[in-house]
Amino acid sequence: MKSLEAVAIILIIALAVSIYFDFTLYNNYQQLNSAFINLNQSYNELNQRYVNLSVQNANLQKQLTEIEAQILQSNNPWLFSGAYAVYSGQAQGYLYPPTPGTPKPTLFNETVRLEVLEFNGTHAKWFFSYQEGSTAVVGIIDYTGDWVSPRKEYTIFEMNLTRMNETDIFIDGLGSKNCIVYQNEFGGFVAYVDQNTGWPIKFHYVSGFHTEYTIDLNLIESNIPGLIIT
Repeated sequence: MKSLEAVAIILIIALAVSIYFDFTLYNNYQQLNSAFINLNQSYNELNQRYVNLSVQNANLQKQLTEIEAQILQSNNPWLFSGAYAVYSGQAQGYLYPPTPGTPKPTLFNETVRLEVLEFNGTHAKWFFSYQEGSTAVVGIIDYTGDWVSPRKEYTIFEMNLTRMNETDIFIDGLGSKNCIVYQNEFGGFVAYVDQNTGWPIKFHYVSGFHTEYTIDLNLIESNIPGLIIT
């Protein structure tokens, strides 16, 4: 009889211990689950803050770009969509391969048009067209970088030009203009950029592709303030 009582007592104690551990484990689970819920809520709040900051940063960058473009435009009157300039020139030269006998000079008449399509502080998209006799070429110049004059380098027609010096040149209808002179590595292409507007008003280059001649392309038409031909 006493042995049965001992067994019963042992079973009761074991059951009590089991209930205690189950309760403890459940309580620990509840605490861990609550901590996980709080942690997940904190993560969601931090993630929402990050999203909000990202949106604010994107808006701020957009505003800064717009402000920068406005400042650049105020300093450079040609920085507006639709700003354009037309250049023209003629020169005598020779076609290659030459015709049999004594080569006869050929008169080359060239016209170039540049137009601003869009711009901001670091990007510019230009339209250009080239006409020489029956030959016509059109294209888009898409340039990213520090492209506002004056600076050490200037990029146009996909050529990198280096700043050389300053000089005064005369353009019919504009008079004398002080310009920054830029040229490519071999000196076969030169751009004269007006100091006041930052826009090229003259190009000088040597043609060497199936032709041989040197030509000056002078500004003849523009809607840019300060460069309007009178």
